Amino acid sequence: MPHNEPKIANLQDFSDKAINKIKYLFNQNSVFILKSIASKNLIEESLDFLQKEEPNIIKKYLGDTRGLVVENIEDKHYIKYFEHPLALNFSLFGRFINSDLINCCKELLDSRIYLRSVEIHCRNPGGTCIPMHQDNAYYGLHNGSACTIFIPLNKTLNSQGELTYIKNKIGNEYPHNSSNESAFSLEINKNDKNKLHKKDKINQIEISDGFVHHSHSVHYADAVPSNSIRTWAVRITLFGLSDHIKVGHEDWYNEIVKRNRKNARI
Repeated sequence: MPHNEPKIANLQDFSDKAINKIKYLFNQNSVFILKSIASKNLIEESLDFLQKEEPNIIKKYLGDTRGLVVENIEDKHYIKYFEHPLALNFSLFGRFINSDLINCCKELLDSRIYLRSVEIHCRNPGGTCIPMHQDNAYYGLHNGSACTIFIPLNKTLNSQGELTYIKNKIGNEYPHNSSNESAFSLEINKNDKNKLHKKDKINQIEISDGFVHHSHSVHYADAVPSNSIRTWAVRITLFGLSDHIKVGHEDWYNEIVKRNRKNARI
């Protein structure tokens, strides 16, 4: 199927009558671009910090089998997933959390919100795929009231192995199975995955634009070719205060993660 460009919004749109149109796009399309969500200075500073500090991050957090996932490529270790950037350097990564971003997500979720996580995601040349999934399979929220903002730190436009989205409405959740793919412990079941691959896809994202998706968004990424550039991104997730995690989900998911990390670690 052809790839479509995602719809575009600006932060100032959330203070005028355009909000209803943006909320419709959010609900129906899985994802939309939020223009210039972070300054280029902040993006460049964060990328420089991560590239310089990567060996120290791996050394410091390697024992944290949940919070750090690395890929071993040609006998070198590279970060794929890291969930402690705020603990590592709050004065830097805390700057991604601003009032404009908070207000945007409050409007999209029609709820007071709270910060669930800030993470670093990498796509490494020769790296493994991201299986097709929906975030709420991981979160276990009763109504899926969550908003995720992905902020690329370097070039992603037309980069192979980057995130691809499939249109899906809020509330439309597919059964997931466990996955052994590095850092991603759940994936949509095989039958639904085969059907979803035939739907319209969305994947045109540019540097300094954030892309925002809901927790029932369907997304995945193919394995990264060895001749591709390495890409980094900050991933921010906020939950609606009006929602709650399903009974028993956290214990179930903790076991899923343990199994995944055991099979996928270096």
